[in-house]
Amino acid sequence: DNSGQTGTGCRALGEPETEELVAAFGAELRRLRIEAGEPAFRTLAHSTGYGRTTLHDALQGNRLPTLDVTLGLVRALGGNEDEWRARWVSVRSGLDERRPSAPASTPDSDVHVPESPEGGPFRQSESERDTDGRSPRRRPNVGKLLFAGIAATLLIAVVALVVTRLTGGDPTRLIRPRCEHVRQYRITASGNVLASNRDLVGTIVPGDTFKAQRTNGAPYFMHRYYGIVVRTGTWGYVDQSKLKFLSETCL
Repeated sequence: DNSGQTGTGCRALGEPETEELVAAFGAELRRLRIEAGEPAFRTLAHSTGYGRTTLHDALQGNRLPTLDVTLGLVRALGGNEDEWRARWVSVRSGLDERRPSAPASTPDSDVHVPESPEGGPFRQSESERDTDGRSPRRRPNVGKLLFAGIAATLLIAVVALVVTRLTGGDPTRLIRPRCEHVRQYRITASGNVLASNRDLVGTIVPGDTFKAQRTNGAPYFMHRYYGIVVRTGTWGYVDQSKLKFLSETCL
């Protein structure tokens, strides 16, 4: 039955357009964030390693984020990576199917024929041609190639020497891990972990460790600190009266 297709082989008009596919994907990502307690973009940026602007754009639904950004968000929000990978592939396939193919060019459409000063087609003289009638090929400048190779070798040697002196032979010393300074507490009494909308997102028990990213409580709770319960990985607000300060640490 070809009633759902046009004479040129286009797909049925009832199929979602490209914008609808991407918008629906973004809406599902936003829903996943809400279900996870709406963690701040700063928190998600730290968890995923991507910038806040990149993550914000991914959730808007204006364009399809990359697979790596999608899975990073899903992982940080506690979603099913296999399920979201399949969703992303499905949307990507739908976009590719709707992408118009490039028009084929005619054989001579991209050929440029230089003109002579008189305005007619440029013709090479007999002296500019090889004996077999073909135009001579420009031969590479061996001296320039040799000089470029020597310069590249010297540059690599200098960089290796600098790295060795700076690191004492251990290049990994140049890599500094990112550290967001937070306050670490021990939980002294049982209680609840709340999202910004006051929904219950987790619980705490005595002995748990809590890393507070924000201790002023604003703008949601004046007597609760915002951070992560290390044992469960739950982000949310915890009653400050149930916390005993341990030390300054990294998140």
